[in-house]
Amino acid sequence: MKFSVALEGFRLAKMADGFSPDTINIYGRMLKHVLNRMGDIEMSDFTEANLQAFWIWFRNDYVPNRSNGDKSPLTGRSLDSCWIATRSFFRWAVEEKLIPSRPDLRVKRPKYTSPVEEPFTQDELRRLIVAVKKLQ
Repeated sequence: MKFSVALEGFRLAKMADGFSPDTINIYGRMLKHVLNRMGDIEMSDFTEANLQAFWIWFRNDYVPNRSNGDKSPLTGRSLDSCWIATRSFFRWAVEEKLIPSRPDLRVKRPKYTSPVEEPFTQDELRRLIVAVKKLQ
């Protein structure tokens, strides 16, 4: 089975499982990177080596084509979203017996930290309250 056909089956399976449309769209966008880089290969042609090669390219050489023209590297969160999507896809592919084993198991999860939101200081809260009272 071709990768593109499997992707459509995966999308339908996630819809049937009740995944949100946003999650399904994110998975689809992320897995399109794999399709665009590796081509519409047979599912049986996925190997640990060619998937690792994809990740080397995606982490180091991929240039995003954003609508705002920003070409900066992907964030850790974006890399993590792709990692999650590929893990879910290959887990599904094994369950559906499209491939005998998962080629993604040794791909390391991208590391990132979420930004820490700093709370307002006492002085900032006081100034905010004064500003609101002036508006009333």
